[in-house]
Amino acid sequence: KALTMRTHTALAGRGSSSQIPLSPSEAAEARDALTRHLYQHLFDFLVLRLNAHLAPPSSGGKGGEEARSLMLLDIVGFEDVGSNSLEQLLINYANELLQRLFNAHVFEREAALYKAEGIDDAAVSYTSNDAVLAVLSAAPYGLIPLLEEQGKLGERGSSAAFSLEVFRHHGRTRHVAKPRRLSAGEADGRVFVVSHFAGDISYDSRHFVEKNVEALHKDLHDLLPLLAGYAKVVLATTMPTAPPPRWGKKKTAGKKVPSATAKIRGSFGISSTFTSQANALLETLQSGTPHFVRCLKPNSAQTGGDFDSALVLAQLNS
Repeated sequence: KALTMRTHTALAGRGSSSQIPLSPSEAAEARDALTRHLYQHLFDFLVLRLNAHLAPPSSGGKGGEEARSLMLLDIVGFEDVGSNSLEQLLINYANELLQRLFNAHVFEREAALYKAEGIDDAAVSYTSNDAVLAVLSAAPYGLIPLLEEQGKLGERGSSAAFSLEVFRHHGRTRHVAKPRRLSAGEADGRVFVVSHFAGDISYDSRHFVEKNVEALHKDLHDLLPLLAGYAKVVLATTMPTAPPPRWGKKKTAGKKVPSATAKIRGSFGISSTFTSQANALLETLQSGTPHFVRCLKPNSAQTGGDFDSALVLAQLNS
């Protein structure tokens, strides 16, 4: 029922409640939001269990020797699936961070070593991605901060307004542009192109704000404690205490309560959580001694026995 109806509580008068049917598109959005919510908690649950089993034993010695670890990070690479959305933007932001780490440890340290030994470091040349990282994440006008700002505006925020802000602040820079051609289903003014380290990637800003806020309406939020089986175990582990719903707060005397579908002002969205985790990963990598294994794509068709020498050479020169 929570997937097809929602409860609306009037703010005026005695706060009477009524059941409002969801349209097919609203019901589909509610279904997808609940699925993503459960998937997120399942993922968090697995990470918690794996970390608990893989944690090194605490040292019993008086010296308190710190346990050492060897970590492997499989970098997926920049993602371009044709019709790219918020998921691809965040994945590509993480790849920009990792590319920055690679530049610092390989090129910048090598150039510093050349200088220290009195050798001309002009031969150590590389393409810096600092500027595109600033476009993506630098406050207050980076793409991710602009997206977070729309979420904080509540009902006044929208994906269309986010797209306008992107072009207003970055439309004249060399890292953000409008697409030369639009694909089927794309609308002018809604699609923007980011010049990533790996090349130009276009993003369709539809549903950016909705995906970023990802708030369950009240009926779906009330449904979570009623889930049984393994879902109940997962939620009990990842949500040990019930947080106040993102759609509002408990009713207090003399104060109005936000409607069940309102987005809470000042809340942090998925992109904020993702960037915090990505930067925490970067700090962990920087605290160790990274070594890199570079993988080259033999062809773009993902087929066996096909070696595209021009493509491989371009990767070696990048």
